[in-house]
Formats: sequence, structure tokens, C-alpha cells
Amino acid sequence: PGAAEASRLVAGPFGLAWRLQRAAFRGWLAAFVLLSLVVGQIVTRIGDMLSTPTARQLITVLGGVDELTKAFVAVELSFIAVFAAAYGISSTLRLVGEESAMRADLILSTPTGRMRWALSHLVMAVLGTGILMLASGLSIGLAHAVESGDRSVFGADLLAAVVRLPAVWVLVGATLALYGLSRRAAPIAWAVLVATFLASEIGPLVDLPSWVRDLSPFTHVPT
Repeated sequence: PGAAEASRLVAGPFGLAWRLQRAAFRGWLAAFVLLSLVVGQIVTRIGDMLSTPTARQLITVLGGVDELTKAFVAVELSFIAVFAAAYGISSTLRLVGEESAMRADLILSTPTGRMRWALSHLVMAVLGTGILMLASGLSIGLAHAVESGDRSVFGADLLAAVVRLPAVWVLVGATLALYGLSRRAAPIAWAVLVATFLASEIGPLVDLPSWVRDLSPFTHVPT
């Protein structure tokens, strides 16, 4: 049951990709906004929560900046960026699911080529992760500004979220490259995500060599 003809919005591969992924994206977006609002609210209380010198030193080392509140925001945004990369990988791997279920055959039997079909899901991953990080920065900045009464932190928190996008997009691109290499190789993207997270976030704590940490795109993000 339904309309006899599809609307123009879903008549092409890009509209179809949005139709297939919109429910999952809305769920991720709601989770990102909620998590970011919580982070923004507690950042002004971080000094009281981390009262011991050891705890303060740990969060500063993880964030790579001296000021405790900025370090806390940097650390939290690093984790949020990893979550965004997980969404991007999941969105890109939708190509594997569509092909495995043979639904892609129906699309590729039309004049739509494989490159355009793959590009439709890649665009969803790139735009989706961009919106997630933007929403996270806006939510953290808004809650932080309201709690602290300092409007200047809004722009700083928003910028701190946006600058992490290139690292996220590197992993999205790596996922598509693996899929292009082999459909069976595509799930390796999850292992790449874990490896990059360990190299950039855990590496400084266990004194990994700098060349190993530099393999992670998250290492090159400004703190």
C-alpha cells in the first residue's frame, strides 16, 4: 500500500539513501545532542569533581591543554568525534548491507551507475557526521555558556567540535576505500577505528612512539 509514484525527493539514489538512513541518523542526532548538553552542564563543575592533583593531571594530559575546563571539553569532544566516526563508518557500510541483500541490484539495473550509487551513501556519511559534530558543538557551547554566564565559551566550544571533522572524514574515506577494494574487507574499518582511537587517546598514557600515534588522524586535530 502506498502512493503509485515516488516523490521527486526519493526518485534518485541520493533521496533513496536518505530514506534508508534517516531513522538511524535521527537516533544518533538525538543521542549526540543529549550527551553534549550533559557535558556542557558539568564542565563548569569539573574543578570540584576533580579535586585531587592526580585526577587534574590525568585530564590535562589527555586533553593536551593546561586549563582544566578546556582540557575536559577537549577530551569529551575527542570521544564524541570517535562516536561520530562510528556513525560515518556505519553509514558507509550500508553499501555492504544493500549489496549483500541484493537490493542494490535493483538500483544498478537502472541507468544509475555504481559510482553514483556509492556516492549517495558517502554523501550521507559525510553530511551526517558534519551535522552530528556541529550539533554537538552547539549543544556543548550553549549549555556551557548558560552555566558559566560567559558567552565567549560558546564559539570556542563550537570551533573545538568542528576542527575534529577532518579526522572523522578520513575514517569515512578509509571505509569507502576498503569497500572498493573488497566487500569482505569493508568491515575492517571497525578495526581501523579502534586502532586510531587507541593510538591517539591511549597512546600518550602508555608512551607509544610518536610515529605510531601519528598514524591516527585524531592525533593531528588541534586541542
